[in-house]
Amino acid sequence: MKNELVFWLLFDDTSCSYKNTILNNQELFKSFQNIKVYGFGMNSFEQTKQIKNNIVYEYKQIDLSLTNKDLISTLAELPKPDIILASPPCESFSIADSICRMSQDYSNTNWIVLNRKWYQTRAKDLTIKNRVRDFVKKEKNRLNGESTAGATVHIIETFQPKYWVIENPRTSKLWDFQEQHWNFYGIKTPTYYYNYDLSFSQKPTIFKSNLELQLKKQILKTGYNKNHIKNGGYNQRSKIPEPLIVDILNQILNKFK
Repeated sequence: MKNELVFWLLFDDTSCSYKNTILNNQELFKSFQNIKVYGFGMNSFEQTKQIKNNIVYEYKQIDLSLTNKDLISTLAELPKPDIILASPPCESFSIADSICRMSQDYSNTNWIVLNRKWYQTRAKDLTIKNRVRDFVKKEKNRLNGESTAGATVHIIETFQPKYWVIENPRTSKLWDFQEQHWNFYGIKTPTYYYNYDLSFSQKPTIFKSNLELQLKKQILKTGYNKNHIKNGGYNQRSKIPEPLIVDILNQILNKFK
């Protein structure tokens, strides 16, 4: 029996999908004596510690962005991670806002970022108020997105876990940002959420890792919940199907055998 395994769960503070999956599937870790799990995020919780058999979970409220000058020194006080699972904020990188997304493109030499004048000119030409975008709000989202996406890379490169996995939508510009701006690459594996739980919508998603994952990616025409994302708030949209996380964990844990 192996002695100990340490998880760091970055940005797992909304739906807490990673934490819940680990605590709900203790049988995955039967070959380990102790499992230490640290969750990180900006939200606050009354219950910050949970223990289930050999799994000890602790939540740390911390600003996981590059603007936090104490980020690395604070994390360095904790046991070094064997596995990092991360779901950085995707709002600023999403193509859902299409032409209004502030960061339009990242190449290996240039960024294309919409400026304030562009939003002001567009607002004058619109007759439908709910299509007007607030520049300051968009700017805050962009800065937060780039800072947390960069911090994810910085944390992984600093603490060098044996295995790491980053989740974001398939069409997220986060992938371009990390590759073209940070020169940070990995193996990108696509999947669909409804392949693991029919109560979810399709939600094309990529899990980038230093491990070649084998994930389901079958196209379904019917039988799944098409309104899962449409009818939910951010908490609903950020959920990851538990069987999908179990699949990823199984593939990672098999490497420790």
